[in-house]
Amino acid sequence: MPQPSAKVILSVDGLSKYYDGVCVLDQVSFQVYEREILVLLGPSGCGKSTTLRLIAGLERPDAGVVRLKENVVVDARSGIFTPAEKRNMGMVFQAFAVWPHLTVEEHVAFPLLVRRVSKNEINAKVGRALEVVGLSGLEKRLSTQLSGGQQQRLALARALVYEPDILLLDEPLSNLDAQLRQQMRLELKNLQRQLGTTFIFVTHDQDEAMTLAHRVALMRNGKIEQVGTPQEVYDDPNSLFVHSFLGTSIRFEGRWLEDSQGGCIQLMNRYRLRFNALGDGRKNISADGRALAALRPEDLQIVTETRPPQDNEIEAEVRDVINLGDRYELALKGCDTEFVLEVSKRHRVNAGENILLAVDPARIKVWPI
Repeated sequence: MPQPSAKVILSVDGLSKYYDGVCVLDQVSFQVYEREILVLLGPSGCGKSTTLRLIAGLERPDAGVVRLKENVVVDARSGIFTPAEKRNMGMVFQAFAVWPHLTVEEHVAFPLLVRRVSKNEINAKVGRALEVVGLSGLEKRLSTQLSGGQQQRLALARALVYEPDILLLDEPLSNLDAQLRQQMRLELKNLQRQLGTTFIFVTHDQDEAMTLAHRVALMRNGKIEQVGTPQEVYDDPNSLFVHSFLGTSIRFEGRWLEDSQGGCIQLMNRYRLRFNALGDGRKNISADGRALAALRPEDLQIVTETRPPQDNEIEAEVRDVINLGDRYELALKGCDTEFVLEVSKRHRVNAGENILLAVDPARIKVWPI
């Protein structure tokens, strides 16, 4: 999370883009602080890569303003448009974009040659960039002789060598295998911490977002749904979409009910959920009283004693038990909802049994149907 004294390095205000009359980006606004990683997260087609391309200057917006530090680099209304090569931004694409006929050092030197940097300065900066990304000693090797992970590091070195104000990364790990992708996440985070460079990172992978981000901007249908730290967005989602996209969402359909103890959500039969922050939950109830109570698997705990369910408890049928070695994965059905729950092996559970689950009232989120 940026410190209160952190400076805004990039400001995006009302950014919009249309393709063939279709709005793909609708009044997007956010700020990026120095030395932070802001992750633009969302499903395919939500507008996150378009946002990055507009910031980089690879496309012109139809509306909106982008400021880098104190400078306006694009203002659709007044016609200001600073070319991409003059914005001092680095960019790493999904494709590594390496040329097979160039060596590692020639790749990294290319942006400096374009900027007419002196030969001595090029040698010094290329050496530093390669050392930072762990490619020292491979200067004379052709790009085609590098592994996938090394090619990704090469793309990073090329983007960092001219010391950009901000680094834009468009799903840079998606072409790597799962194990290497996990390794590169940690390397990227360590690299950003070491250099103090500001990153805007685009991904549809929530694990990448939760691992890398200081803040997450979750996007949907060309708009930003919510901005916050990974923990804030996960624990306090402001929409059912956010709750569903981050982590696993278990939903029970019910109806608002007033009884002698106040308000609650009554699920099928006799189950009642009484949740904390009642006023906030009540605002999400539709006019006819129908609502969804949304939970996450970690909000449910097995009740070991045998008794009828109480408030904030539900019964579920065990449809299947999968042995994962150190734990069980239970396929359950309760209140007309099928869901999966991982439990410790100390719980002896068999398929066909009914189990009682306690619901954490502080974690219940309520949304209208």
